[in-house]
Amino acid sequence: MSVKLPNTKNVDMYTAKMYQDLWTGGNPKGAIIHNDAGRMSAVDYITWLRMARTPNTSKAESGFANYYIDRNDIVRVSTTTIGAYAAANPYYNKNFLHYEVCQQLGANNADWLANERAVFMQV
Repeated sequence: MSVKLPNTKNVDMYTAKMYQDLWTGGNPKGAIIHNDAGRMSAVDYITWLRMARTPNTSKAESGFANYYIDRNDIVRVSTTTIGAYAAANPYYNKNFLHYEVCQQLGANNADWLANERAVFMQV
């Protein structure tokens, strides 16, 4: 079976300049994959993050990942030179890239597996 990566959208709403405390200055040490426990697509997260996790405010520290991915789209919301607020641990936030598998509750089994596969391929 041939599988290809979904379309990539680079939004860069969270940058190293804005989040000096998350700047690694080098390569990440690893990756952390999260399941969103929601129904939104990767693209839906762009608007939600701008409202619920407003960049460059304390709201952002409530949590964001570097990537939001489903079978159709890869959305990179932060530069890969920084970590994310996603692990509830400063070391893992700063030194690891964070990937959110989207539509955990909204996709059927086949679509959910395709979403996971897209994340694994991107990682």
